[in-house]
Amino acid sequence: TFYNAKLYYKDAEKIRLQKEGQAIPISAMDKYGKVIEKCQKVLKEYPESSYRMDAFLLMAQARYFRGDYSLAIQNLNQIQIGENSTIFENARYWNSLCKWKKGNSQIAIEQLEDLLFKTKSKEIKSKCHLSLAEINKELKNTEKMIFHLESSAKVTRDRTQKSIIYGKLAEIAFNKKNYRSALKGYKNIISNSLSKEKIENAHLQILKIMRL
Repeated sequence: TFYNAKLYYKDAEKIRLQKEGQAIPISAMDKYGKVIEKCQKVLKEYPESSYRMDAFLLMAQARYFRGDYSLAIQNLNQIQIGENSTIFENARYWNSLCKWKKGNSQIAIEQLEDLLFKTKSKEIKSKCHLSLAEINKELKNTEKMIFHLESSAKVTRDRTQKSIIYGKLAEIAFNKKNYRSALKGYKNIISNSLSKEKIENAHLQILKIMRL
């Protein structure tokens, strides 16, 4: 049951990431709903399962993308410090994002910076930097946004995440007429992105830079 929940989540993420920066498609929202159903089944029918904490975390992530931030926080609060520190750190990370989406930007920043300082996980460090960049963009703090984007790009191993980061850096560089940096960013999008639309757009931007 939990395996199926993970499959639904993986499918939903693939759809969402292909439309990064746009509204989450209904097909992805439906799959996130299936994730929640499967996780609830794990928790209800298999209360002694070793996947219990994983189910709380995955369900919270699905609820986050569906905009159910309060319910997501309730799920995350069920996760306690145990042998698996990765699950607990991920719970702290998603809790911070929920706080941000509920309008508590400063609390989210403080929690993410604290997690960034304490974690040894490169994956979590990368996600913290990326989310801090998003929050600082919303707060119109461009310098901090660029710092966190560049920091995230240095530590992440995830190709999809790299393409998102380089896309944002390329756009900033292009708008500042820093075409050398923008060119590097668009080439990295082509190397890492899963989205055909983004790859085609990156090729068009490279042609535009060459003309300039």
